[in-house]
Amino acid sequence: MAGLELREACLRLHACQHGEAKITNGYNLFAKWVIHTVAARWQGGSLGDRIH
Repeated sequence: MAGLELREACLRLHACQHGEAKITNGYNLFAKWVIHTVAARWQGGSLGDRIH
């Protein structure tokens, strides 16, 4: 579990927009840093997108 410190740090980030990335400490994780970013949304295949 990452811990409450990481959760509180995420809340202070507010939101990430597409193409944006934010970074926090890793706190209780084995990682020194955590990079937060927005993943692409799958639109259901109607736009020719494929599931991999």
